[in-house]
This record gives sequence, C-alpha cells and structure tokens, in this order.
Amino acid sequence: MMNTRNARILWLFVLILCAAAFSLAGCGFKEPEVTLKNAKVKAVSMNKMKMIFKVAVKNPNKIDLRVKRVDVIVKIYGKKVVGEKIDRAVLITKKKTSTFEVPVSIRFKDFIDPAINTLEKKHIEYWAQITVKLDTPAGALKIPIQKTGAIRIEDIEGFLKGKRSELNVEVPLDIGPIALN
Repeated sequence: MMNTRNARILWLFVLILCAAAFSLAGCGFKEPEVTLKNAKVKAVSMNKMKMIFKVAVKNPNKIDLRVKRVDVIVKIYGKKVVGEKIDRAVLITKKKTSTFEVPVSIRFKDFIDPAINTLEKKHIEYWAQITVKLDTPAGALKIPIQKTGAIRIEDIEGFLKGKRSELNVEVPLDIGPIALN
C-alpha cells in the first residue's frame, strides 16, 4: 500500500508529464514550412554538373529545431538521375526562417536518353523532390516538397562559354505527389 507522501509524489510526476505533453501538443507545435527558394547549376564538367538547391525552413515554434538529413530525388524527362541522402546539421532557429544549400551532382550519362529529347526543345525539364528530416521534441518529422522546372538550352550554352558564372534554374510551380518508379 502506498503512503500519502508517495501518492503525492506519483501525482506530481503525472502532472509534470501531462504538462510536458501539453506544452508540446496543446500549446500548438506547428509543422515547419519548407520551400525551395531556388536551384542553380554551379559547375559543369565533361561528365557531370553540380546543382545547388537552396532550401528555406520556416519555424513557427517557440523552440529551435534541427535538420538531420535531406533526401533528394531529381528526374530529368522522367528518368531518375539523382537519389541522394545527405546528412546535414542545420539549426532552425525558433520563430525564424533559416536557409541552407543542398548540393547534388548529376552525371550526364545518367540522362543521355532523356537528353536526346532536348535536341528539338529549347529547355531541359526536371522534377525534384526534397525531403527535409527534422529533429523535434515530439520525434523525427519528414517534410517533403516537390518542384518542377526547366533549364533553358541557350542559358546552358552561355554558361559553358563562360558568359555566366552560375545558371539559375526556373522553379515555377508546386506539384502534387508523383509515383516514383
């Protein structure tokens, strides 16, 4: 049988646990908003190009969060050319928007067949899914975003001829879930 002192300690412990749970859920832990700010081609060699995706995470909460990992999938004309898991340690400050860059390399040999389609087009179409994995007080949280865009062929030519130091990539619209084959 429990004495009165032990019963009070147990109830105090239960109240503390309830208060902690209430502070995480009841006070409104809100899911952070993840957006793709831009994408740039930073370097091109004979066999690959390096793209940089600039990601912003808006943290509406009263506590700091941390990015643990970023998963990136890129398709060019429907063919998967990137599938990377990139470990990141980024602090997402409370009540602020933090940005960080995610570099990926795309090997040209991975999209030679889709690139043949560009011979008659004026741009290269791509689709990207970036999943940001956050550490939160309530556990791990995955937030995926998807974008489509295009790289104009004439811009690539100017970049390769040294007329441009970097190549901005259009990221015009959000798209819904797409089956990844």
